Amino acid sequence: MGIIRECGGKMHMAERQWAEAATDFFEAFKNYDEAGNQRRIQCLKYLVLANMLMESEVNPFDGQEAKP
Repeated sequence: MGIIRECGGKMHMAERQWAEAATDFFEAFKNYDEAGNQRRIQCLKYLVLANMLMESEVNPFDGQEAKP
């Protein structure tokens, strides 16, 4: 499921839909994290980029999921 959300996030990034991309990357991150897949780190990078592009005041690292 993570790969589908990651691809969706990339599609939204290409269409400049930053909020939707951030949502998809966060869901992909959670799915990869549950599976113990290292792609979660890449998704976290995309999530930060999407948050920066949409000029969000929300820190993506504040969530419990992003903490080790």
